[in-house]
Amino acid sequence: MPKICAIRTDGGLLIGSGHIRRMCILAQYLKCHSLTPVLICREGTEKTFPELINEFTKVHVIYNEAEGPKLLAHYYGKSVSMVIFDHYGLMADTHNLYRNTALFIAAIDDMANRFMDVDILFDVNIGRTSKSYTGLLPDNAEVYAGSNYQIIKPNFFEIKHQCLNRRARRRGKIDRVFICLGGTDPLSMTSSVLDDVASALPDCTVDVVVGSLAPNLQSLKQMVARIRHRVNLHVDAKNIASLMCKADLAVGAAGTMTWERNCLGLPTIILIIASNQDHVGAEMERAKAAVVFDAKLNYPELGVKTALTEWFGKPERVISLGKNAAAMGGHNGAKKISEIINVKIGERSV
Repeated sequence: MPKICAIRTDGGLLIGSGHIRRMCILAQYLKCHSLTPVLICREGTEKTFPELINEFTKVHVIYNEAEGPKLLAHYYGKSVSMVIFDHYGLMADTHNLYRNTALFIAAIDDMANRFMDVDILFDVNIGRTSKSYTGLLPDNAEVYAGSNYQIIKPNFFEIKHQCLNRRARRRGKIDRVFICLGGTDPLSMTSSVLDDVASALPDCTVDVVVGSLAPNLQSLKQMVARIRHRVNLHVDAKNIASLMCKADLAVGAAGTMTWERNCLGLPTIILIIASNQDHVGAEMERAKAAVVFDAKLNYPELGVKTALTEWFGKPERVISLGKNAAAMGGHNGAKKISEIINVKIGERSV
């Protein structure tokens, strides 16, 4: 009998791709333990990110939250070992709907801002501990928190030491800049960032990464065509790790890509573009591991330009921020989480 791990998450133009991407990575590791990952998502996720959902054995689209448990019971019966939530908009009342459907209820979170009716909680955020969830979970819930549970693709860990050695040899020199404001760039800030980078660092090569669903993609293409030889536009890039490793400096959001940049020790100007990124930005700033600006309401043009100008003339600052970022990196969180899940399911199945 298969052991079903149902994953409840969504993705879209406003939500972005972070949740669905990290659950795809986790799904790969669950398969290594002979666990069967199936996706439960709202309409639109499967159409917005069709290439990502291939990691799931089956995809089920629901139109209201009450459909999820009924769907699992109908298709899988008592084979459902665990339901895993990765969704900021769902809390205890939704989790409770699945109580009679699975052996365990689990959640991936990095907000610690609502009550969750789960048995196991994985908080992948930096600076988090089990105390962050005091009063937010059932008394018997287990909490695994901190950077060691960050979920990123394994190829980042494979090139980590090579990349850190390269940065040491570069001695803080900036010749190449990596720009990415998330998979969908919901606030359309990539063009503004590119304009500032091209102005402040005119001799640098720039790699701009954006998703094909970004609302400003056409105007961005036109802008790149005007700048021409110094800018490379990567749409739906598959070689993010390689591009980050080649870069000396990055400008990006404080989403899940933060873990990837930290893993490779990439000095970064962080733009906070959503409230769920506030904690990450604050922790990175506290550790002097990034230059951080709040961009939720307005693009901080003066701040970004000033930061770029200062960095170009102070290699020692680039070196320091890169080392501090690398110190914030974790281990292979997806592997750790899948191992814990497999053990828990094994114990309950005996």
